Amino acid sequence: MKVNAPAKWLLYRWLARRRRSTGQPYRQVGIYKADRLGDFVLALGAIRRIVDREGAENCLLILAPYARELAQREFPGVEQAIVEPWHSSLGALQRYRREHARDPLFTRGVDRLVCLRHNRLFQENVVCGSIPANKSWGAASGEPSREPGQWLASLPFDHLYRVFPESPDETRDLARHRAVVGGFLSVNSEQVDVIPRMEWHGRPEEAYVAVSPFGSAAIRDFPPGLLAAAGRRLWRERRLPLRLLAPTADVPRYQTLANRLVEDGVPGVGVRVCGSLDELIDAVAASQLVLSVETATAHLAGALDQPLVALLGGGHFGWFAPWQRSFRQQWIMNRVPCFGCNWLCVQPEPICLTQIDGQELERALDQAAK
Repeated sequence: MKVNAPAKWLLYRWLARRRRSTGQPYRQVGIYKADRLGDFVLALGAIRRIVDREGAENCLLILAPYARELAQREFPGVEQAIVEPWHSSLGALQRYRREHARDPLFTRGVDRLVCLRHNRLFQENVVCGSIPANKSWGAASGEPSREPGQWLASLPFDHLYRVFPESPDETRDLARHRAVVGGFLSVNSEQVDVIPRMEWHGRPEEAYVAVSPFGSAAIRDFPPGLLAAAGRRLWRERRLPLRLLAPTADVPRYQTLANRLVEDGVPGVGVRVCGSLDELIDAVAASQLVLSVETATAHLAGALDQPLVALLGGGHFGWFAPWQRSFRQQWIMNRVPCFGCNWLCVQPEPICLTQIDGQELERALDQAAK
C-alpha cells in the first residue's frame, strides 16, 4: 500500500514536532547529503566550507551508500552515517524505523543540521525530518523532484530558503548549496564559493581519452554516431585512442559498444575496467580528455579540472549541469522547445542529444584541449 495523502499529512505533522535534540547531541553538525555519486560531487565545495569552519571531529556526514567511498577520500576525518533508501509504503517505513530505533543519529540527533539534498522525495523528507536537531538549515524542495510543488516538499527547517539568485553559468543545485551554506556560515551567500574541487597526484601511464558513454537510463546515452565521429577525429589528429570506463558488473555492454565503434572505423578502442571509485578517479584524472554524458564521471572530471566534453540533454537542464571549474570543461546540447521535460520525452527520440551538431562537438573538443 502506498502512503496516501492523509497519512503523509499526519507524518509531516509528527515530523514537525520531533526536530529537537534531547540531552547531549550525537554530533555538533550533521550534513545531510544522501544522494547519488554525481550529486555528491556537486556538494563537495559546500561540504568543505562547513567542515573547514567546524572541524572534522565535530561533523557527521549523513550519506547514501553510493557516496561512501568519495566521502572517505575527500573528508577522511569526518564520521559517516549511512542511510539506506526505502520504498514509500507504511510497512517499509515501520521496518526502517525499527532498524534505526537505537541509532544515535535518530535518537540523540545533532545540534545543527544542514540539508544539502534539495530535490527530496517523500521518503527522503521522512529520513531527514526524523533526525533531531536544535537548529536546521535547508532549501525548499523543487523540480526535478517527482513530487514538485506539494506542501510536503518543504520540511520545517528553522532556516528555510526559497529564493536562490543564480550567478552566471551556475546550476540551480549549486545556487541552493550557496544559499544554505551562506546562511549557516552567516555570510553573504554571494561570497560563498561552492564550486567542487578535487586533487589528484598520480602520473599518467598512457595517452588516451576516457569515455563514459552511458547515462542512468538509455534515453541519456551518448549517441553512438557522435561518439564514433569524435573517436575518429581524436585518433586522426592527436592519435588518442578511446578507453570506455566500465564498472565491473557491466563490462559486456561496454565491450559491445567498443566493438561497434571499431566497426565504425574508430581505431584503438578499448575497455578499461574500473572496479572501485579510486580506479575511476585515476582513469579520469590520468586521461588527456574526458568524453561523457551527464554522469558522475563528468562531474568528477569537472571537479578535477580535466578537459571535458560532455553532452547535456534537456531533461534536467540547468539543475545539475552545465557548470565549469575552468574553460577546460565544455558542455554541448541541442536546445529544443521541450527542454525541462524531466526525461519524459515526447519526441520519437531524445533529439536534445541525438541531433547535436557534429561541428559543435568538434569546436568543443578543440576548446577543451587548449
